[in-house]
Amino acid sequence: MCAKKQNAKYLSSDNNSHIYDNTSVCKLGMGWPSVTAVGTWSVGCAMLAAAASGGGVASANSIMDQVGVTQLQLNTPALNGSGVVVAQVEASVSSTTQNAFEPNPSNVGLPASDATFYDARGIASGSYNSAYGSWHANNVSALFFGSGGGGVAPGISHVYVYAEPAYYTQVYDYYLYLNDGTYGQQFATSSLPVGSVNGQETVNSPAVVNQSFAYLGVGSSTSQGLDQYWDEYASRFNTLFVTAIGDGQTTATTPASYINPPADMYNGIAVGAYTGTETNGVFSPSTGSEATWVGPTWDGRSKPDITAPGAYTSYTAPIVSGVATLMEQAGRGTNLSGPVGLSASDSSIASGSATAYTTAATDIRTVKALLLNGAVKPTGWTNSYTVNSGTYSYNAVNANAITPLDPRYGAGVVNAYNSYENLAGGEHNFTSTTAQSIAALPSVTSAPTANFSGSFSQAASTTNPATITGWNLATIAASTTSNAVENYDFNLTGTSLNSWDLTATLTWNKDYPGAPGPSGINHLMLFLLNSSGQRVASSTSMLDNVQQININPALGINSLAPGQYDLAVEMLGGVNAISTSDTYALAWNFVDPTSVPEPTALAIFALGLSLLAVPKKRASGVSIGQ
Repeated sequence: MCAKKQNAKYLSSDNNSHIYDNTSVCKLGMGWPSVTAVGTWSVGCAMLAAAASGGGVASANSIMDQVGVTQLQLNTPALNGSGVVVAQVEASVSSTTQNAFEPNPSNVGLPASDATFYDARGIASGSYNSAYGSWHANNVSALFFGSGGGGVAPGISHVYVYAEPAYYTQVYDYYLYLNDGTYGQQFATSSLPVGSVNGQETVNSPAVVNQSFAYLGVGSSTSQGLDQYWDEYASRFNTLFVTAIGDGQTTATTPASYINPPADMYNGIAVGAYTGTETNGVFSPSTGSEATWVGPTWDGRSKPDITAPGAYTSYTAPIVSGVATLMEQAGRGTNLSGPVGLSASDSSIASGSATAYTTAATDIRTVKALLLNGAVKPTGWTNSYTVNSGTYSYNAVNANAITPLDPRYGAGVVNAYNSYENLAGGEHNFTSTTAQSIAALPSVTSAPTANFSGSFSQAASTTNPATITGWNLATIAASTTSNAVENYDFNLTGTSLNSWDLTATLTWNKDYPGAPGPSGINHLMLFLLNSSGQRVASSTSMLDNVQQININPALGINSLAPGQYDLAVEMLGGVNAISTSDTYALAWNFVDPTSVPEPTALAIFALGLSLLAVPKKRASGVSIGQ
């Protein structure tokens, strides 16, 4: 029962929408019995009924335990999303109107004055309308910002709730503005982000937008267009889109993919579902059948980016949105002792100051890197796999990865405590910069070599090394004749086992001076080098705008010996560069494996999700998320 998009560029009435012919807009959640095209509805209905009565397969409290929120709040109880403006975009749960999209604020303990609703025509209301009510929106908002222990970020300052057609028009109109300076026919003013004037963002713009819907059945060119609309909006307004990938629905691209737009955008976070059970190495939902919501995207990129506990992605996306909101608050320092994520150069920014919106700690690249770096790897996680005629073969983890993430779990299961610890490690600049001959770069399609020539022969510095847990937002510039390298040097001292584990994540945005698709991105690589300049590990995807290195015996990769190491970020120059420079976020966490696992990880084990214990420190339609 996905509502079909009509052949109209702009919304003209309640039932006349705006995207593409034969594009359906569907919620991804369960409980819409007549809609067999988007999920196992009978199972979903039961799940929703249980959730409504406070029961269910996993209680709200157990979810908060599994994703590190309980442990985080024990240490930092004021971290609850306070001061952060968010948005929730909903597809209609009705086949007769596009306006069945509103969550009831009273159901989730949100003051009525803290919610604004935009119907399908973009008309705003400050009051909940029961005629526009949505069971799906209620469930999403309960997990996102519900009170009473049910939501991840119950302290948000305001939520803007959009019917999907209105938000699409807002995003698309901004794309038109970028290209020809004009806005759409009906959204000349309301198409601008909330709190914005003439395209200039202000502090009221939503920092995190949850999208538990998908455009189903779209082709390749449409998918690229949707990517561009959302990517450009995210970059311009520093808006972090957190989007459900879908629950087994496929695109109409060649090849087809289970990662549905807008989840396949570059500059957002695509969320999968982790059920804790597998069949032949693939998700097994509560029905016992193999689920098929795995990556990569149709053009080969690593998605999902991350997962959360649950059977359906409509209800895992708001968990990740909530954790992102907590990181946003922590970066600003709102109602905390100070702006946790701000570097010394930002010390003049007062706690909770509006200018904190543009600091490094709250940049969407930083938040994304921190979330992915703090994720807990499930048993069986791997970055090495092959797909043959739709059949996945999962190989041993490769220390020198070509694909940075697992096609099922992304970086792993989101963990708020781990990501917060990584943020609290502080921002630390790179130690040095070097240039490398373009000719010296080993082919990314060839087997990794043991040693680099040229600039990578440099040993890690023993002076002023970076701390073992931290992050940085930095700009790197290549040239027409050389690649650029920024080096982060570390001095790993002896431990009781004389060993260290590592997770490091690199993220950057796709901008659009280049063509849509992977060929239109700058290529940044991530390497770990020892004191002799030899490659220990690397992540060198030429398709993605994320790289990740993982060193952990539980993944089959031996720990690091004490010594000097260089975590090197490289930007390819010459014909590989879309622009002369780019801004990236890097998060890293070196871990002494003798550290005691956090209670969060132990709680996950107790609940039977068999995750690796991670020590501390560290568009045929729009579907509603599952």
